[in-house]
Amino acid sequence: MVSRNDIKHFYNRIKQLLLYPGREWAIIRQEEDSSSRLFNLFFIPVTGIVSLIVIPGGIYRFGIFQGILYSLINFISATAGVYLAFLIIREYLNNKIPDAENTALHLTVYSASVFIVFHSLSVALINGFFSQLLSLISLIFIRTLYAGISAVTRLEVNQKTNTLIIAALSIICIPVIFKRLLMILFHIPILNL
Repeated sequence: MVSRNDIKHFYNRIKQLLLYPGREWAIIRQEEDSSSRLFNLFFIPVTGIVSLIVIPGGIYRFGIFQGILYSLINFISATAGVYLAFLIIREYLNNKIPDAENTALHLTVYSASVFIVFHSLSVALINGFFSQLLSLISLIFIRTLYAGISAVTRLEVNQKTNTLIIAALSIICIPVIFKRLLMILFHIPILNL
């Protein structure tokens, strides 16, 4: 169960990653989180909370049953998509840095959390100015990711650029593709998303 203190922690961590990414990555580098703990106790609850926020928009657009199903699809696609992005990033970092798994997980989980929050809020709103604005703001995670790559890895400049491109495209594309496939599978209209 997620407590009020956990929600405050999630909010503060994401806020700090948005406003002061370099300083927050320095703090993250000092933490001793296991991979399963980070994914299960940070990313999944954040994605779950945001998916609950998606329910009213889904109900308004699609009706009760499809609205709840849409929120569930948002949760599943974000979780599975980010896990697959983690596997891709880990595979790229293998043999380039000593602790590739832990580094890839931190980069993926924290950067994707920033992306998923704004992306999910943008799809929860009805198409319009604020929805488009939140979609654009969701791309600020690239700044967070760049600061993280610079702070937690000792890669050469060209490898940092490659890591940024691979990670950013994985975090953006894979959850969105999963979401579209699941929506087609469950016959939820995707024309206005």
